[in-house]
Amino acid sequence: KEAKREEEEKKNINRRIKKTMSDFENQTLALSYAALLLRDSELEISSANLQKVASAAGVTVQGAFANTFAKSVSNEFLDNLTEKLTTIGAAGPATGASSGGATEEVAEEEEEEESSSDAGLGGLF
Repeated sequence: KEAKREEEEKKNINRRIKKTMSDFENQTLALSYAALLLRDSELEISSANLQKVASAAGVTVQGAFANTFAKSVSNEFLDNLTEKLTTIGAAGPATGASSGGATEEVAEEEEEEESSSDAGLGGLF
């Protein structure tokens, strides 16, 4: 009974999502996130890889659209985009003097998080 209720709940959520987003918007969003995920995982942004990631997320993407998207989005483009976004975020209000040791600890924690995040792909590639 519980599994049936969960399945029905998922269907209801999917219906609501489809009502709020067109197929094109849904595919575009899925491909955008897939491209960022592939870049962060240091994998090739190809039509096949984009479709694999989108499929794993439950989104069906037309092959021609994935192909066009892969050709238009490069690692260099995403690097520039994320650099600009992080620069905007880093330009927050200035704080007083900070300890250099705390900065090093944060950098080490971020590196550990990045290395463990690749394992979350669940063997897609």
